[in-house]
Amino acid sequence: MSILVVFLSQLVGMTSLEYVTLYLPTWGASQLPFIVSSAIPGVYLIVEALSLFPLGFGSAMQAIASILVYSSVASAIALYSFARRDVPKRVY
Repeated sequence: MSILVVFLSQLVGMTSLEYVTLYLPTWGASQLPFIVSSAIPGVYLIVEALSLFPLGFGSAMQAIASILVYSSVASAIALYSFARRDVPKRVY
């Protein structure tokens, strides 16, 4: 999803759309490998070849925080849903 927003922002010329991608759930998971591997010497050219639309902004800590926030929210919703259903009530 974030790649589509970056493509749209480059197509239309609205660079402000690129900052929207920082808040999408897919940004941290898709960009963290590129951010980490771009710091490895000699791997930068391979990373540039694999990344079709490199975002060029954001850090590894932002990507990790994004992954943790979105996964904890999803886990909390799943745990709440599981606790409210009849299945755990029947087991106990």
